[in-house]
Amino acid sequence: MTETLAALTGILVLAALAEAIVEYLFAPIVDARAEDETMQPEPGAGLDWRALILRYISVGIGIALCVVYRADILIFFNLASPWPWVGYLVTGILIGRGSNFVHDFASRWLRQQPPLN
Repeated sequence: MTETLAALTGILVLAALAEAIVEYLFAPIVDARAEDETMQPEPGAGLDWRALILRYISVGIGIALCVVYRADILIFFNLASPWPWVGYLVTGILIGRGSNFVHDFASRWLRQQPPLN
């Protein structure tokens, strides 16, 4: 049980790290590029290029972090693959998606609330 909790905590830390890397290193580059008229969405197109690009960058960073740290969440569910990269890939996708959840949670619940009188 303790080992599983430590692994899940590690996954959350990697998700937060992926979010920090994306938001502080890549988002300013994407935002600067988005000022270019080719990145502007067509009226009524509904395609948010910024979110799409940052999502794939986040997944790529999540996979890279899993490969470097050998993070494989599937092992804790007794789902061992003959190819270790499969577990890293799946866990990296979860971390890349989880970084968005970490960001949403932090922006929604961890901001300072004004004092109540």
